[in-house]
Formats: sequence, structure tokens, C-alpha cells
Amino acid sequence: MTFLQLRPGVDKGSFFSEVKRRFGHRIIFMSAASNLPDSVSVILWSASMKDSMYAEASFRADPSVGSCNHYLIQYKYQFPTWRERLLEQRAEEAEGR
Repeated sequence: MTFLQLRPGVDKGSFFSEVKRRFGHRIIFMSAASNLPDSVSVILWSASMKDSMYAEASFRADPSVGSCNHYLIQYKYQFPTWRERLLEQRAEEAEGR
């Protein structure tokens, strides 16, 4: 997961297109917040630390990027909530029809 502060005036659409070109199928999610004008976040999948370090170095070397904060997520857990239980319940009801 990488949080980037773009240089003022950088077009986010063009930046995201370039990220897609560079990392393609490794992209999990990209976003930009309207209340943080030059901030974007990019979540990439990496098979190894070497891949993760390459992505970080690539962002740091990009002339469009002012600053880069790179984080490594080793594990992600998603615990079921009422939404998942409701979905399962509705699916079971639909199967019973």
C-alpha cells in the first residue's frame, strides 16, 4: 500500500494511466480523495519483497511524485459482519424457492 503526494499541478488521470501501464495486473486498487487535492493511494500485489521494493523505488523516482509513504501488509483478515450473514441468509432463501 502506497500513499503518494503528487507535485502540484500533476494530472491524476494521467498519473493513474501511467501507473496502470507500469504495474498492470498487479494493481488491486487506486484512489484519490477530493479533500486531499494532490494525494493518491495505490495498492499493489507483490510476490516478493524485491517486487515491493521495486514498486516503492519506482514511485520515489517518478518526477510527478513529491513524497511517498510505502507500507507492507502481510496478512489481511475480513471478519463476517451482519452484511455477510444477511447475504448468506438471502441466498439460502432464494435456493429454497
